[in-house]
Amino acid sequence: MLADIGIFGLGTMGENICLNLIEKGFSVTVYNRTEEKTRAFYEKNKSSLIIPTYNLRDFVISIKKPRKIFLLIKAGKPVDEAINYLLNYVEKNDIIIDAGNSHFKDSDRRYNELKNLGLNFLV
Repeated sequence: MLADIGIFGLGTMGENICLNLIEKGFSVTVYNRTEEKTRAFYEKNKSSLIIPTYNLRDFVISIKKPRKIFLLIKAGKPVDEAINYLLNYVEKNDIIIDAGNSHFKDSDRRYNELKNLGLNFLV
């Protein structure tokens, strides 16, 4: 099964958005940089609509195209790092959504950089 949406980051916001999405019938693949967090979240919230993943490649390929990826991680350098890692796997027309609290100048820069690569970026 391919997920409708991907969530990168399982802090409080990431977990709750995932639970809200599955409540509405969407399938969601989840990834957190710490495998233990992903495992604990899945064990606590087992659902056929949640796909836990433990590496970025599996995370990205488990999402329907065009992929919709929510970044729910700390603003600043972590967002740039996550995007750079994702660039190894995402494809033209995929959508990356920064749902954190990034500074608008960083968001503008990321938008332009990703647009030039054929990717969509939302904040």
